[in-house]
Amino acid sequence: MRRWRSRIPIYSRDVLPKLNDWGDEIGTNQATAWQPLAMTYGETDEVLEFLDAIQHNMPQAPRALEGIRLPPEVENRFKELYGKVITIDGMDLKENIKVTMSEMMDDFEMSGEEFPIGQARAIVNNIVGQYRKLAMLRMFGALEEDPLVEGAYEYSLVPEDMSDYGLDDSEIEFPAFAEKLAAAKNKKKFPRLSAAPEASLQSLVK
Repeated sequence: MRRWRSRIPIYSRDVLPKLNDWGDEIGTNQATAWQPLAMTYGETDEVLEFLDAIQHNMPQAPRALEGIRLPPEVENRFKELYGKVITIDGMDLKENIKVTMSEMMDDFEMSGEEFPIGQARAIVNNIVGQYRKLAMLRMFGALEEDPLVEGAYEYSLVPEDMSDYGLDDSEIEFPAFAEKLAAAKNKKKFPRLSAAPEASLQSLVK
């Protein structure tokens, strides 16, 4: 039982709480923490109800980038940023989806045309993508071409001004992880540069 408790966030201070793709904590109280299928605390949510009506889910947040598994603190911060913190035109992610879809439904209702479910799904995905792109910019900086190596990439060490997106300070939150991502991206493009040198015949007979 102690082993299980050490791995459950509500019991262990060393374990980060799990967040769903909206940045909400997937939590329980201590009375139900032992139940492996316990779900996020739920309230009526117009956006989730709308997505259910069009039979669509938010695109799953990546658990790895460039083949590197995201550490829990990076994964959580990513979801928190795009799901809760970052704003576009003063709206967080759910507010943006709600306003955009409401306006779209009103337009089609007035025109008498059938509501295009496929188009609505694509627009939702596009909105989510915008917030996630900004979250990555905040976390890792801008991906740029390496001025020293043609065709290679690096993440800028200069933080972007994101005051228009609900962030008052300028910061790159995970510069060390950004370096790992750039190295992994370049390794895919230039595998020979990162591979160990082959042993020569002369070195083998020494």
